[in-house]
Amino acid sequence: MMLSCQLLSTHGQPLLFYHFQTMKRAAQHDAGSDDEEDNNNNNRRNTRKVPSAAVTSSNPVTMDLAAAFNNGHWRRVPRVIRNAVDGAQGQPLPRGYSPAVSVQIPRAHCWAPYDVVVSALRSLSGRNLLEQPSRAAARATLDGLFEHPAPFDADVRFPEGAVYLSLELPPFGPCVRRINNELRRVEATMGNRPYMFTDENMVTACVKFLEAVGRAAGMATSAWAEAENPNKQVLYDRVVFEEKFGLTWTDA
Repeated sequence: MMLSCQLLSTHGQPLLFYHFQTMKRAAQHDAGSDDEEDNNNNNRRNTRKVPSAAVTSSNPVTMDLAAAFNNGHWRRVPRVIRNAVDGAQGQPLPRGYSPAVSVQIPRAHCWAPYDVVVSALRSLSGRNLLEQPSRAAARATLDGLFEHPAPFDADVRFPEGAVYLSLELPPFGPCVRRINNELRRVEATMGNRPYMFTDENMVTACVKFLEAVGRAAGMATSAWAEAENPNKQVLYDRVVFEEKFGLTWTDA
């Protein structure tokens, strides 16, 4: 009995208490070491050298990229855009957008006005895809989004006061692709069978389609999507567009 009491108690405190305290101090020490290592790694990443063009140039584009670096966002600028901006150092700015590469990239993708996208998503969410006419209307609505011309070009500035979404760039682009994929699944599952001959697979395909539409609607209409990840832009106006792609506009 005396031996068991000595094992369970030392100076009025259980041995388990001392063992716990020792483990706690060791864990705190290890956590502190990990935090210090993470801080050192972050410091090394943040000391990346800014390209000379971004430091010495009076070009508005390079100045904007230098500001982006100072704000810790340099890594968010695509490399091809950084290269284009660096190569434009000392070059005269033509009328329109520059550098040319920076406008070619977004110009290659599809864009649609915000109000048109929201209206299309609202229409898609109300379709009963078990019916052939409704499936055809849904396909026409979705395909119609991709027929809008880009609101900008090398010599056409992004319209002031307008809001657009990219139908292909993330994070909204993958939502649109999912809608298209789920609609294809519905079309393949239903075929030309009439409404009365439905099964579980058809209903499941329709439900998946509506879920994809709901996700896209949430992404397009919720400000939290950008707040959580500012690097993944959902809505574009003139300021956001030109900043995102490192563009500067020069009047004639």
